Amino acid sequence: MTTPLKIAALGNAVTDLVTEVDDATLATLGFKSGSHQAGSPALQAKLEKIFPHAVSMPGGSLANTAYALGCLGMDITLISSIADDTQGRAFAKGMHDVGVKTKITNFGNNVLSQAGYVLITPDGQRTFVNLPYNTRITAEIVDDFADDIIGADLLVIEGYLFIDQTDAVDRAIELARENNVKICITLAAENVVIKHHDTIAQHIEDGIDLLIANEEELEALINGAGHDEELAQCIENTTRVVTKGKDGCEYHNPKDIQTATMSTAPLPSKLLDTNGAGDGFLGGFLSLYDPTEPIIDLTKTSYAMLTGSLVAARVICQIGPRLNSKKYQEAATLANTVEFKLQ
Repeated sequence: MTTPLKIAALGNAVTDLVTEVDDATLATLGFKSGSHQAGSPALQAKLEKIFPHAVSMPGGSLANTAYALGCLGMDITLISSIADDTQGRAFAKGMHDVGVKTKITNFGNNVLSQAGYVLITPDGQRTFVNLPYNTRITAEIVDDFADDIIGADLLVIEGYLFIDQTDAVDRAIELARENNVKICITLAAENVVIKHHDTIAQHIEDGIDLLIANEEELEALINGAGHDEELAQCIENTTRVVTKGKDGCEYHNPKDIQTATMSTAPLPSKLLDTNGAGDGFLGGFLSLYDPTEPIIDLTKTSYAMLTGSLVAARVICQIGPRLNSKKYQEAATLANTVEFKLQ
């Protein structure tokens, strides 16, 4: 493509309440490290007492990716449910400041922005606890962004939406397929994949153009409900990127019989917080990867993987999922200094 890739991202607008936690406290709460937990008013009150000094910062898995793409100069629209409250307006402004197109979609006195605790253990692992909210993405909100999907080259769908927002997912996919827009699905936390396995599997079996997952999420998808050979074969035939933490990442393109492996990820000087690492990786990767090309350029894909890895390596050196806007470009510039020799 001679023009920049246009991306429409369907994902939650979340305010993260970030705090450090020791392993004993996490165990007392009954949470598995790295999991995604559904909250309740009672649990919210309990967490507010335990963590009174949690720091508020913008988050949301695919929203973090959209932010990274905006900082990298991409044409990106975030399709989300953003409330007309203090949190929502601040969230939208932060997106607009880096060039991400989005808008307030929920108005009224009783709207409640989505928020959640991010509990960071000493090993840098993060555990999410969603708090009660009433600003889910609906099919009607998706229709409000219909022109953005129709005019996009790629629709990216956040895996967390399979929890309770499948109507929005289905409408977005319908619009994309009607207009020949490529479709990418990102998987969510391992326990989310297991709990909503059948719904996620069906959407993948229906046909997508790109799957993004880490090793644990992909394993949960294939074997989480007992080994599914048909699904495994479908995944084998789907272009996918699998991240492997410190062991790098892999790209598989069965259509062009292409495979690229980055055997090690750029290591940080000190791992502080893994929250947002995968989101940052995807932002860096999609800033260079073009799924609309008739034949994918494997060298360019390797640069996309490296850019994503360099962004992720910077994210985990800090507390919080988003970098200073200039650091994304620094990662992209550094990636361009590497020379790949493909075999």
